[in-house]
Amino acid sequence: MEDNKELLDFMKDALDGKVKAVRLSQRLKSHPVCITSEGAITLEMEKVLNAMPATDKVQAQRVLELNANHPIFQKLTQLYNGDQEKLKTYTQILYTQAMMIEGFPWKTRWPSAIRSASSWKTDFLQEPPCHLPAGRFLQFL
Repeated sequence: MEDNKELLDFMKDALDGKVKAVRLSQRLKSHPVCITSEGAITLEMEKVLNAMPATDKVQAQRVLELNANHPIFQKLTQLYNGDQEKLKTYTQILYTQAMMIEGFPWKTRWPSAIRSASSWKTDFLQEPPCHLPAGRFLQFL
């Protein structure tokens, strides 16, 4: 963890307050990323409470967890040392994918998301981690 502290802090900052922390996961085995929560409000509670008619919306303290054994994490480490602008983009993609997998709506601008998805496939030689074929992934863009 200490070896990656600067990378994880950089990724947290790249998300502009969307997460409380970015950390390495102990629970992920095959997936590259997941979103969890800390504190009194869970992600499920957030969804339920925000579905009710109220003016105040609640938000869980979100944590982006990364699988250090996944090839994507190795690429993120390389980008931190070489292309931090691309790392910011990929951090946003991973966050968006984790939120989609958790059942939250996607709030990304279309043009940048399309460029990011094609760049992602070029760099990682695989589909984005949303577990949808490329055609279906681009339908969300």
